[in-house]
Amino acid sequence: MQEEENKKKTAADAEKISRLDEASRLIHQANQLQPDLGSDRSLDKENEKRFILEYKANNPKQRHIAFSIRPYLKQFRFAYYDNIYRLNKWDRSGRKIYKRPGIVGKWTIKLIYLRFPLGTIETLQTLNPMTEDGERLHKHFQFLTEVGEQNLRNFIDDAVAIMEQCSYWGQFVRVFSKKYGPEYQTHLFDVDPDL
Repeated sequence: MQEEENKKKTAADAEKISRLDEASRLIHQANQLQPDLGSDRSLDKENEKRFILEYKANNPKQRHIAFSIRPYLKQFRFAYYDNIYRLNKWDRSGRKIYKRPGIVGKWTIKLIYLRFPLGTIETLQTLNPMTEDGERLHKHFQFLTEVGEQNLRNFIDDAVAIMEQCSYWGQFVRVFSKKYGPEYQTHLFDVDPDL
């Protein structure tokens, strides 16, 4: 009888050991999938992310950036693009104005987004990276706070007001640069293309 009980106890102990081995094996496999989970390195990364986000949220220079995507609401008025086309003597008929050349995006960054505090455009480009196709999934303004959106609208209105006073692109760039940005030697190229 004693032998029988010893066999049962040994079998029960073996089953406990095999369950522990199985649990240990499963935990090991799970850790292989996420090797840093719960490690100091993982916690350091999480703390660093949290610190950076808190710093950016509390940094007055970054109060324009939401750090999360907001719903799309059209921000750029038609007059902005229409005046760019008018000043460059480009065809404004039909749907051509809605399919803009890439240079318009570069001008928009220089005219509008570079008026935000230093580092804003770089942060927006990090939050909204280009895809392999060279396109962005979202618009930069979708990452702006309400304060940032209000400033964006003001910057666009300022640009449109100056555009409406000018006859050609070179003149606009000269006037805009004099008022808001570094002055370039635009007078060298300040010739009406129709002359």
